[in-house]
Amino acid sequence: MTFSATVLTLYPEMFPGPLGVSLAGRALGEEKWALDTVQIRDFAIDKHRTVDDTPAGGGAGGVPLQYVAHRLAGPRGIQVVNEDKNR
Repeated sequence: MTFSATVLTLYPEMFPGPLGVSLAGRALGEEKWALDTVQIRDFAIDKHRTVDDTPAGGGAGGVPLQYVAHRLAGPRGIQVVNEDKNR
């Protein structure tokens, strides 16, 4: 196996999706690479399994909750960098 990819997602059942019918899917089937999915909600701690919050300035979309990002990254050796470009 050449490499593996881990996808952090709210919808792990969507993968491999289009990757399964492309050249990447063919390579995946031949085990030339591996695909792993991680359900982000598994790292939430509240009863509603909340993983995001509304943006500080309002508007559409969501901002990942920091505690979820840190709980998710820690066991994988990933460093979470908090950067505020508006300062």
